[in-house]
Amino acid sequence: SEDNSHNKDFLSIAINADAAHDEGIGYDDIKGIHPIIYYSKNGPLSCSNLHYDIEKIWWEYAKQTPIYIKLMEAFLDNALADSTLEDYANSIFEENKKLTKALNEVKAVLT
Repeated sequence: SEDNSHNKDFLSIAINADAAHDEGIGYDDIKGIHPIIYYSKNGPLSCSNLHYDIEKIWWEYAKQTPIYIKLMEAFLDNALADSTLEDYANSIFEENKKLTKALNEVKAVLT
């Protein structure tokens, strides 16, 4: 049988940032409790996802490193270059326009 004890040990000291956020767990809830915060998708340097206060812990640790300025510059570069959220917002806007048009057409037929 496969030994999964390392996974259990990891999960006892780690928390998934995305899942914690979805469950309403924030910075004040986990600060100092979970020494490992991991990201199942994109991490704090990525800008193609939503950001939330749990990431402050990551940045606090980053601030203690000699590459902190480079990390901030990388985040800024990513933020300026990534259009994922804007593209998503535009697609929702276009979909909303189509739905509004269809609803108005239905209203016109029914009245």
